[in-house]
Amino acid sequence: MNSINCEDLQFDDMSSAVKFVSENEIKIFSDEGDLILCYMDSSEGIKKNWNDITTKTALDFQSNLVDQVTSRNLLLVFCSNEEIDIDTKKEIQSDTYCCRKIARSNVENLESSIKELIFYGTEKEEEVNKSSLKEIIEKKHPEVFQLMAM
Repeated sequence: MNSINCEDLQFDDMSSAVKFVSENEIKIFSDEGDLILCYMDSSEGIKKNWNDITTKTALDFQSNLVDQVTSRNLLLVFCSNEEIDIDTKKEIQSDTYCCRKIARSNVENLESSIKELIFYGTEKEEEVNKSSLKEIIEKKHPEVFQLMAM
């Protein structure tokens, strides 16, 4: 995952995309062909502005991208350092206009939060401790272990 800016992408109207990103303080990340746009605000700001941000994303950014594949692989993430109420989250995440959307609460570090989101579920699982049946009996049932020794 890399942090990028508008100049790293090709747009039909670069100034429109740059204006949208700068006015809304959007952070852009790229991950293997996916573009992640992050909008950070208070929970109330997100509740009030998410629909406008989505519309502006569609008009000034997504439809303006030259690469059609990239424009279809867009993820819009609404982040707040506060708790976003469940109804707002459901409304944002179930909206199908423009692109996929996610609402994240209690975000302290934007880049770490996005990495966590991208790599969710890919953590290496702990190695399972292997024990023999004999060791388990010896530890949990020493009296049975003693009988086995006879």
